[in-house]
Amino acid sequence: FASAEEVEHLLSLLPEDLVGLEAAGGFTGATVILRGLQHAETPMVAALEDRVAAWAQFTAEHLGQLRLVRGSSSLGLGNRGCGMRCAILCLSEAEHVHFPHIGVKIAMKRGDVLEWPNAWYHAPSTTNSAEKVTVEDLRTQRVHLQSAVLLEMSLHDGPVRQERERSTHEITNSA
Repeated sequence: FASAEEVEHLLSLLPEDLVGLEAAGGFTGATVILRGLQHAETPMVAALEDRVAAWAQFTAEHLGQLRLVRGSSSLGLGNRGCGMRCAILCLSEAEHVHFPHIGVKIAMKRGDVLEWPNAWYHAPSTTNSAEKVTVEDLRTQRVHLQSAVLLEMSLHDGPVRQERERSTHEITNSA
C-alpha cells in the first residue's frame, strides 16, 4: 500500500527521543502514541490521507487524525480508534496482529495496510434517544505480537476533519 519512500518519510516524522516517550507512555503493553500528524502536514502525508480515504471509499473529511504508534502487546490496552473502520500501516520490517476474539492472526510487512470494521451497529444515544450512535465491536480488539511502529488510522461515519482542526486551533491558541 505504501512505498518505501512513504514509509521512510513517515518514520522521519517520529520524535527523536522515542525511548523517553515510550517510558512515559502509560501502562506496560498499552498502545503508545508516538506522534499525531496534522492534516496534510507534508505533501506526502496529504497524498497518503487522500489515498487512504479513496481506498476505503470514504471522503477525506471522514478520516480521523493519523497517529504514529507502537502497537499494544496486551489485550484490552490497544488504542482501537473510534471510527466505523480502522486501519494500520506497518512501518516496521514485520508485524503480526492477533484478533483473539475472532481467531485471526495476520502477518504484515513494511508498507502493508490492514483495515477492519470497528463498529457493530447503531444504537439510540443515551442523551437523546432520537439520535443514533455507533457502537464499537469489541470482538475486534487486537494484540500486536511484535514491537512494531505503525501508522494508525480511523474512518468515521460522519465528517470529523473540520471539528478536529477547530479543536486543535483552539488548544494551540489558548496555550
